[in-house]
Order: sequence, then C-alpha cells, then structure tokens
Amino acid sequence: MKAAVSEYTDSGFAIATIQAPTSAPKVDSPRIVATAVMLVTFMEVPDTAIASVALPYIAGSLLAFTHEATWVPTSYLVANAIVLPASNWFAMRIGRKLGCKQSLCMR
Repeated sequence: MKAAVSEYTDSGFAIATIQAPTSAPKVDSPRIVATAVMLVTFMEVPDTAIASVALPYIAGSLLAFTHEATWVPTSYLVANAIVLPASNWFAMRIGRKLGCKQSLCMR
C-alpha cells in the first residue's frame, strides 16, 4: 500500500493517508469457498464430540470419577480458544489458502 501526503497541519506535520487496494482478490468460485468452510467445520465438530464421548474411558484409565475428569473437555476448549487467534496470525503470514492446505495435510 502506498502512503500519500494529503495535507499539512497547523504545526507543520504532514497527515498521511493510506490508499486502499484498487481491486479485491478474485475468488474462484463461491462453491469452492463454501466447501472449504464446511470441510474445516466438519473436521472440528467430531474432535469436540470425541473428547466428550471418551470422557468416561479417560476417567477410568486415570482411576478417577467422571466428574473429576471434566478438565479434559475444558482443556480442549481452552486449547481451541488459544489456537483460533494463532491461526489468524498464521494465515496473515503465509496466506489463507496455503494455510488451509497445510492444515488439511497435517490431519
């Protein structure tokens, strides 16, 4: 983006304005975008469900009661809350398209 000096203030300082890009990046197809969003959502929901369904088995293997092992889904949700802003930072660094492809390949 280019910065252009548009005017000067009374104290002599220049006010710079940032020009917006002239065109937005082209999306190939809305169906491709919708499919990508649905795929990522579909991959996230079973992960949360698996952690909740496996809770009695996790508690049994740790020799704990089910109400004592409720930290498992809680820690999973906290980890998701930490990863969401980090994924935005990652997408801004390498691009959303490449980031989504790499995360799908890591699964």
